[in-house]
Amino acid sequence: RKSGRLDSYLDRMREISGRYASGRQPVSPLMRGTLQTSQTQDFSVGLQTGRCYTVVGVGDPSVTDLDLFLFDQNGTQVAQDQATDNFPTVQVCPNVPGNFRVQVKMYSGYGSFGLQVFGN
Repeated sequence: RKSGRLDSYLDRMREISGRYASGRQPVSPLMRGTLQTSQTQDFSVGLQTGRCYTVVGVGDPSVTDLDLFLFDQNGTQVAQDQATDNFPTVQVCPNVPGNFRVQVKMYSGYGSFGLQVFGN
């Protein structure tokens, strides 16, 4: 049942974003994907200057280590979360507005993940 999986994502996203993006509101839809070990998937998010953002990822229980990398328009990495867990978070306060690339990497494990951007 897809709806059950979506519900668990939303519950997990609420839990993690409440912990790491407290006081910030969602500024993107919940983006989802499925990866195997060592695979990556990129998402584009529009960010403004004068605001700070928290990007939150959540993985299925089969995901043992999910990493996030954030790149600006020039391809320069501006943030990363390489902790060994399945709920990576990165924070950024851009000094140039535009589309940023969020790269999700399945460092260890496999399965589905969700990603959402929260802003102040």
